[in-house]
Amino acid sequence: MTWTVLTGVVEWWSDEGLRDLGRRRFHERRDRHRSEGDLLPRGSIEQVTAAFVARRTPWRLALVYIDPTTASEADTVAWADDATVVLQGSPASGRLLKPNESWGDLGARRLLCPGPLEQLTPRPWPLQFNLAGSMLEENGNLLPEFVTLASDHYQITYEPDLDVLTSWTAFIDGEAAARQQLRHLARVDA
Repeated sequence: MTWTVLTGVVEWWSDEGLRDLGRRRFHERRDRHRSEGDLLPRGSIEQVTAAFVARRTPWRLALVYIDPTTASEADTVAWADDATVVLQGSPASGRLLKPNESWGDLGARRLLCPGPLEQLTPRPWPLQFNLAGSMLEENGNLLPEFVTLASDHYQITYEPDLDVLTSWTAFIDGEAAARQQLRHLARVDA
């Protein structure tokens, strides 16, 4: 049984030093020159956490950032159809984003609606499986919110009862470089 309304927590985590190394390797393999600046040190951790509520049909998603200082000062972001609304600041003010503007959802929508992954690896999916990093780079337009350049592989955790991905982790040199994860999931179906 799938879900109609789901709540939980989405977490985006990255080691920006490893991701910086991956970006440099990616461009060097393609003979593209990047600046000669120093790489960020490994262990330069960034993390953003938000509570969410999502509705499958019609698609609706709202994120409430748990630590708004890590989310470009946004407290709440909501998506409905082709509209995005951002509530931020103190005192709070809201704005509707223009069609040429965007605001990332920490990968929540793709974790909750993983259909495009079927084009890279058909169902049925096991509870945990890997995907070659090169496969996603070659098909990055399918799942752009999960691409970490020059990844060795991605480790994916799937929850079949909800038909959602509960984690997506990119590995570079055998170390976790980026992770998007759903936790504390609860159906709110009527």
